[in-house]
Amino acid sequence: MKSENKFTIRGGKPLHGSIQSSGAKNAALKMIAAACLTKETITIHNVPHIQDVLTMLELLAGMGADISWSDSTTVSITCDSINPDNLDQAKIGNLRGSVVLIGPLCARFGSLRIHEPGGCVIGARPITTHIHALHSLGYTCSKQGKFYIFESTEPKGSRILLDEISVTTTENALLAATCTPGITEIHLAATEPEIANLIDLLCAMGANIEGINTSIIRIRGATSLHGASATVIPDRIEIGTFAIALAATHGSGTITNVIPNHLDNILNKFDRMGIHFSFKKPIGDTQTGDELNDLIIESSHTYTSINFDTRPYPGFSTDLQSQMVVLLTQTQGKSSIFETLFEGRLAYTKYLIEMGADITIEGKHLITLRGPCQLKGVRIETPDLRAGAALVLAGLVAHGETIVTQTQSIDRGYEQFDEKLKQLGADIKRD
Repeated sequence: MKSENKFTIRGGKPLHGSIQSSGAKNAALKMIAAACLTKETITIHNVPHIQDVLTMLELLAGMGADISWSDSTTVSITCDSINPDNLDQAKIGNLRGSVVLIGPLCARFGSLRIHEPGGCVIGARPITTHIHALHSLGYTCSKQGKFYIFESTEPKGSRILLDEISVTTTENALLAATCTPGITEIHLAATEPEIANLIDLLCAMGANIEGINTSIIRIRGATSLHGASATVIPDRIEIGTFAIALAATHGSGTITNVIPNHLDNILNKFDRMGIHFSFKKPIGDTQTGDELNDLIIESSHTYTSINFDTRPYPGFSTDLQSQMVVLLTQTQGKSSIFETLFEGRLAYTKYLIEMGADITIEGKHLITLRGPCQLKGVRIETPDLRAGAALVLAGLVAHGETIVTQTQSIDRGYEQFDEKLKQLGADIKRD
């Protein structure tokens, strides 16, 4: 009989211990896509073994790429004879991150037929901004049922003004422009660390890119790119999730291999809430915030409530919003949370209310919460990747038994999520 894919959690006790962070999903996926730009081998280190990454690799293998693992976190990709006509369109329809294949495959082959990308159901996620960006480079796009058809006879560099600050649109424009003749400027570019990580790889491949970590990126198109290697940065969303787990259960512990400057938005909230944290190597003259470090969380008995909204980086990440709401159920006072980016991303709160959270849903984008709340264990279904992780955290806080079903969504973005929680002393079982 097929497994139900569920976690059974007995909560109500503090977490303690140490875990190591994994590589960032949102960097690894884009680096894998970048391998399509060259016929030579791209080697990527610190790659997380999560379902989305494995699916992206399967997409490249299906087109004819050679994929080999030299160890558990290092993969080499050679795309010398790939054919985009062999894309597994069904897999495209299940992986939102596959949208970043549009840029490199258009740049290399001049045309592309691709299924609507899938992913979590957290609200409208059209690819209109991607189409507009590619149009600026000389590509036309038509729709045939659930498929997009991109074509160009003579792509060339251009000024791209993005319709909005979008991570994947910035990356798609960047990947396409890297091998497009002429000079391209991307204005209103997103500035996430994962984009800088991708640019590091592209430059190692021979790309000419200026404006890293700024909202204007300038690319001089290259006639060809060569093989290279790069290391995926630590996953700041995973790190934030486990830091919140430690704090929400009033525990303490260490998360190794973090980049402090990538955590400013969540640690700023911790500071305001009265959650104590430090780094193993104090940041100063000999240690910068851009270097690998270990994050130490030392929780206190009471926390102060805060208000926050989600914003593009360096604002507070929408991918940590649901986890932070779970933490806020354990604070003193009233909190207000505004989800700026996705109108469906607060839907999970109905499950927290069922568990005993004092939450008022003010609309598609706004909730208010009064704490502290005594959560109780219930049976709930994973609505999406990040909310699923948040509901597991709620189960760790709650008294009694919580069963979270449909946990395959969590496996899409977290490497050995339950095993790492067990390392912190969590009573969690996978079925």
